[in-house]
Amino acid sequence: MRLNPTLKILLLTLVTFVTSLALAQPAPKVEWSAKLNRETVRAGESAQIIVTGKIQEGWHIYSGQLQGEWISLSGRLEEGQPLLPDGDGKPGEALKFLEPEGIKKYDRGFKANVITFEGEIVVAMPVKVAPNATGNQVASLIIRSQACDARSCDPPARATLEIPFTVEPGPANPEFLAAQTDVPPQTSNYVPPRDETALASDAQADTPSVPSGAGAVPTDDTVKAINQARDQGLIPFLGLSFVAGLLALLTPCVWPMIPITVSFFTKGQGAVSTTDGKKKTNLTGALAYCLGIIGTFVGLGVVVTAIFSAAGIQALAAHPVVNGLLALLFIALALNLFGVYELAVPQAWVGKVQKASNQQSLIGPILMGLVFSLTTFTCTVPFVGTLLATAAATNDWLFPVLGMGAFSLAFAIPFFALALLPQYMTKLPKAGGWLVSVKAYMGFLELAAAVKFISNVDLTLQLGWITREVFLALWVAIIAAATAYLFGWFRLPKETDVKIGPARMAIAFVNVAIVVFLLGAIPGNSRLGNLAGFLPPNPYPGRQAAAGAIAWQHKVEEAQTKARAEGKLIFVNFTGVTCTNCRVMEGEVFPTPEVRKRIESMVPLELYTDRDLAEDRANAALREKLTKSSTNPVYVIMTPDMQVLDIFQGMSLSNQEFITWLDRGTAKGASLN
Repeated sequence: MRLNPTLKILLLTLVTFVTSLALAQPAPKVEWSAKLNRETVRAGESAQIIVTGKIQEGWHIYSGQLQGEWISLSGRLEEGQPLLPDGDGKPGEALKFLEPEGIKKYDRGFKANVITFEGEIVVAMPVKVAPNATGNQVASLIIRSQACDARSCDPPARATLEIPFTVEPGPANPEFLAAQTDVPPQTSNYVPPRDETALASDAQADTPSVPSGAGAVPTDDTVKAINQARDQGLIPFLGLSFVAGLLALLTPCVWPMIPITVSFFTKGQGAVSTTDGKKKTNLTGALAYCLGIIGTFVGLGVVVTAIFSAAGIQALAAHPVVNGLLALLFIALALNLFGVYELAVPQAWVGKVQKASNQQSLIGPILMGLVFSLTTFTCTVPFVGTLLATAAATNDWLFPVLGMGAFSLAFAIPFFALALLPQYMTKLPKAGGWLVSVKAYMGFLELAAAVKFISNVDLTLQLGWITREVFLALWVAIIAAATAYLFGWFRLPKETDVKIGPARMAIAFVNVAIVVFLLGAIPGNSRLGNLAGFLPPNPYPGRQAAAGAIAWQHKVEEAQTKARAEGKLIFVNFTGVTCTNCRVMEGEVFPTPEVRKRIESMVPLELYTDRDLAEDRANAALREKLTKSSTNPVYVIMTPDMQVLDIFQGMSLSNQEFITWLDRGTAKGASLN
């Protein structure tokens, strides 16, 4: 069975997911191994799973003896295992290990006393051999932990360990009937326990606490709204999720999919042929597209988060392989709309497809829904990031899954209408001529969208080729070519004579204005509004900022040193090289005099989080630790000792909203003195 080129590209995008996910995550900081304390046991006997963790130097993990916002060490046996938890625990529940004594200290990041382990530890889980277990068996233990260093924390990590053992015949031995609750002996690399809380209390005396009203752990308005709606019940929570999805449609992240949707369905992807050769409107194709959006948005987000943490989905969407394939896809669709080649199902296959209830006609729309999810996940709104981070931290998925479903439904409804629009356009009187022009013009828009994804590849690989000036020059060339086409100065392949009417001429002159506008923006003197979201960061990451620009720090330690020396707070901009909403904030909000004045009254710290670099992974972990969010942009006002005073997630809908937040955060800082 042959697939047409469009479906091949879409399927190739899907195949790259596993590879992209593997490359997107930081290396684990703890190496785990497990075994049963006796290689041979009998059914019904008690035993212990002995788990050894080798912790990377400079890092620590948190004991299960205390609970807090950190992820404590725990283990879990799924149902159906040949080993069962011995005691009150049930299969599938997270259970604490039998642990040695740990290191007691005050954690300033979590603002609480904690117990941690360093070096190498050996812990145990009491288990009982299943009554029906016989012969050679292999049990699976899932371990959950979080590794942190003095500066930041990695995302919560899971490890699945296989434990082989043999069940010999015969009744259980009486000496092995009681639960084995002894802490296992430690290795020579075990770091002995010590109590540093007394030392920490002296340091805390010099560190002011968070002012009343700020909360022990400050949260932004998005987190507060989610928690409040969840406390009120399922219906208010789903209502909030749906409204958040509608508001997300106002962000530039979804704009590239508007011409993509129209052009894809303009080529007949959503129509089916009847037996008499006529075409009818096919709601199934549009519905498949929407279900593709909802299904992949929720499914992809949940699966990737469950396996790789909340930051994984953003790392996937920002990965150069994924962005490169999306760029190739959009270029292929553009050339198709230009008439360079025809993407069509082989005629011999049509009959088979019709007999199979048009199954093939649904593959394209569903996979286009997958493309939609990937393009919007590059800078998804705070609502989704908060839900994913919450689910990853608490392992509670019901409300997050339902919330993401309602959110993506609001996302999908307008695109359902866009998917049907081309089918109704073809039924309008004299639709043939001007519809050809519409298709061709959509092709130019798809080329412009492809430039954005090529730029993402350039930024994540740090090639330095597609700077802001080069990006704008490419857009000027594409829009100029579209303008020349609209004026009729050249024709596209297979295009017959097309009458150039008043509407086409009017659009051509609008394009002339766009070209002039973009040309004026190349030197950097013009404000581009929300279009700034599609451009690379200015300056290009790693290059010198222009004179007079905000003087950003790019290292946490350097910002802390400067803030202490100058007696200032720190303004943190968690951003990403592929984040559209970040560019809007940095290009349109930060430069305004009132906002810039407030930012520069603090120490500005800019941290990129979405490149495949150790520095970016550490920044992403710090973002989750400080803000409980896994998406960009996120802004934090904090003290030099990283005491969070206030958080703002996402793109501000107005300058005044952001100014009000800046004033609120700095006022909290002033109250500490």
